[in-house]
Amino acid sequence: MASNIQGQIGKSHGQRVPPLLVVITNTLKNYPDGSQILKELIQNADDAGASEVKFLLDETSHSTNQLIHQSVAKYQGPALYAWNNGVFQEEDWDGIQDVGDSWKEKKLLKVGRFALGFISVYHLTDFPSILSNTNVLMLDPHKVIDLDGGLLIDLKEFTAKQSIASHYECFHNYFGYNGSHQYDGTIFRFPLRIGGYETKLPNNIYNPAKVHTSLFAPFKCEIENCLLFMKYVNKITVSVKSHTGTQILYSAEVSDKFRDGLAKHRG
Repeated sequence: MASNIQGQIGKSHGQRVPPLLVVITNTLKNYPDGSQILKELIQNADDAGASEVKFLLDETSHSTNQLIHQSVAKYQGPALYAWNNGVFQEEDWDGIQDVGDSWKEKKLLKVGRFALGFISVYHLTDFPSILSNTNVLMLDPHKVIDLDGGLLIDLKEFTAKQSIASHYECFHNYFGYNGSHQYDGTIFRFPLRIGGYETKLPNNIYNPAKVHTSLFAPFKCEIENCLLFMKYVNKITVSVKSHTGTQILYSAEVSDKFRDGLAKHRG
């Protein structure tokens, strides 16, 4: 049946949109693995006006008995977290859906805000999730829990439903989130692709050891230069959490003395 403005003329035969997994896989070819992933996330935070960024390698695991779908139990293990003190706005939740679109041309978001560089996180994860403001988003490119590739859940529902309590556990008491219905910050959680299961994304195994060697170690040499190119971000901290506690590995901060001169450099 025709669906054009002329009515019953011909049949619909538009060009096909590539599947989401194909778009992600092709995009990853243009974005390097390694510490560049952290720099992309810092740039996103800076575009949001955040002044502080924290990365946390969580080597612990969470419960798997109350999940939205049992097939995502494999994502309850070690994860990389990224936190910043910016807050998602409505256009950010909308914009992150537009994989492959030119958001700068649309002028929906600030320059660089969740541009294609965000896809670089799929080098290490299959199931990113984001908690900010009044929502939590589970991105699901394999379309296991949602046929559109992701679920946006209001925090009131997220904290109240016992059937998804294991997902809530992954955020509770991380970066000060205490179960409130609004959170003044943004938490990204990237469960590591530790192997042992099938993925339709590039099968790049990322265990905690690789996070240390491929992300944290090189970034330690780059962290101070990274701050020089940020407009708002003035502090970055890198930590690791194990069963014995949380330890700061290293951090960098723009001092008050240097801040005024740096502001002029940033323009």
